[in-house]
Amino acid sequence: MGLSKKRTVRKQAEHRLHDVRKQAEDRLSDALSQADELRGQLAEQVSARAPEVRDALRDRLETGVSEIRSRYPDVRDALLERVPELSDETYDKLPTRVADRLPEQVKPKKKRLRKVATVGLLAGAGAAAFAIVRRNQATPPAPPTPFPAPKPAPQRPPAAATPTGEPQPSAPATAEDILDEGDPSKG
Repeated sequence: MGLSKKRTVRKQAEHRLHDVRKQAEDRLSDALSQADELRGQLAEQVSARAPEVRDALRDRLETGVSEIRSRYPDVRDALLERVPELSDETYDKLPTRVADRLPEQVKPKKKRLRKVATVGLLAGAGAAAFAIVRRNQATPPAPPTPFPAPKPAPQRPPAAATPTGEPQPSAPATAEDILDEGDPSKG
């Protein structure tokens, strides 16, 4: 029994769903068929009223434009008086196209650049004054000491003669002494 009840409930739900689906499709097809007719009717109504609406808009725009032109200088001056001066940060955040179109009265003054330039000039002047004072206070550096002069080679004293007549050797013989003894031209 339980099994047959489930089947009948399911079949009933499927039949209802099928009926609802069919009704929706019928309504959609009716709406699509009427859409062409409605589109044509709307086009006729709009084209019939278009000249009237255009003329009414043109009249309103002409009166509005003439009113704005007559009040423009007063409104502009009032707005400029109310607008506060922009700070550098706010001005930097604006898009470039907007910032370029702002009037010069509203744009921020270049105070930051002046401050940086002033600080730079003061720092440069202070450094120059400090360098001059240091140069005047410092004692001149001592001249560099010259290299010591080379010592002259020791002169050999003439050999003293011994009572036998032979010279007494005072120092060991060098190669020069030996060459001098063997040279007959020096003798």
